[in-house]
Amino acid sequence: MTAKSEGEPWFIPQDDRRVINLEHVLPRKPEENWPQFSEDEVGLLANRFGNLALMRAGDNSDLQSEAFADKKKVYADSPYSLTNQIADVDDWTAEAIEERQKVMARLAVDTWPDAV
Repeated sequence: MTAKSEGEPWFIPQDDRRVINLEHVLPRKPEENWPQFSEDEVGLLANRFGNLALMRAGDNSDLQSEAFADKKKVYADSPYSLTNQIADVDDWTAEAIEERQKVMARLAVDTWPDAV
């Protein structure tokens, strides 16, 4: 809602993880598709807020540990603007995760100003 500057949300929150769940852009188990990240880096970055995105459960299941170039195609079709924006990133790096986390933190403050 805040990311799109909308007064009313388009999507209804969904508690059913079989419908919508969290995608780890950098997978927790990256296999051979993410050689630029060491095991230690994966441990530090995979669960960072900036590395997570809302996805339809079926799309998330299909992506698993695919390379970022392949994942970007699915992100580009996402109706969720914060997920869709990931497709605009050239390479998914530690710096990209950090930058996205900063953007999301600013949105959180705008969304819940009384919580700060």
